[in-house]
Amino acid sequence: MPRALLCFVPLALAAACGDDTSEVAATGGTAGSGGSAGSGGSAGGGGSGGDASADAPACPGAPTLHTFVALGPSEQVLNPGRGFHDFVDLASTDDFQGVRAAGRTLAYAGVSLLDYLDAPIPSGFLSQLSAGLDRVRAAKIKVILRFVYRNDMAAPNDAKLPRILEHIQALAPLLKQHADVIAVLEAGFIGPWGEWHSSSNGLDTDAAAKKAILDALLAATPADMFVLVRRWSFKHDHAGGPSPRPRPSTARRSRASGITTTASWPATTTWAPTRPGRPPRGRR
Repeated sequence: MPRALLCFVPLALAAACGDDTSEVAATGGTAGSGGSAGSGGSAGGGGSGGDASADAPACPGAPTLHTFVALGPSEQVLNPGRGFHDFVDLASTDDFQGVRAAGRTLAYAGVSLLDYLDAPIPSGFLSQLSAGLDRVRAAKIKVILRFVYRNDMAAPNDAKLPRILEHIQALAPLLKQHADVIAVLEAGFIGPWGEWHSSSNGLDTDAAAKKAILDALLAATPADMFVLVRRWSFKHDHAGGPSPRPRPSTARRSRASGITTTASWPATTTWAPTRPGRPPRGRR
């Protein structure tokens, strides 16, 4: 397979440097060994300039070599951390090589903490998860990670708030150590499937509890790792904004109950256009 080695060093900078980059400029100069950038200084190979490195200023850094690999007509480049995802179990012994072989670079990794509803997460299980994330790295994929307690509607489906905060703190080193293979961390922890509804402990209706969990997740993760919530209103509530408002001047009827409710936005509400040149939403 053909390769091209390119060295990005400006000739003017290289000629002024007394390091290895001056040799790069000398051997690659357009005038050859007798040119103005030659190995013998400004006067060429036999000139009076002498050794170009003797009085030259220090270089800012070594030249950077970039290798470019030419792909064949049938080869494809997988988009890292994007596209459709597969599913993996970090607690298994799978090597996850099948994910990339199927043309994907993402996998959803749901981790059940059901066995630890009333107990700390044992170090053995943390080591098991760490080994799973090591195999994710070896497979050259990333995971969408979510911690849950129960994957059905049976009760109890989540832990009490103090226990959840304890679990997040225990998971923090793991999340930071393997941040390079975690595409995003989904908030999880609350309710069945970690979907932030129907909580056995009423956490889905407790604004302070939801904020405490999100704050703990943000503190447990690197600043550049995204923490995903299921609805924009959860982020809105976490930021301390007013309660979400219904659509403007709408009447909504529940098909099941036949109840009709009406509500309007304040007169000061502004509407953003869907695209430039198109009328704003709600005013067509």
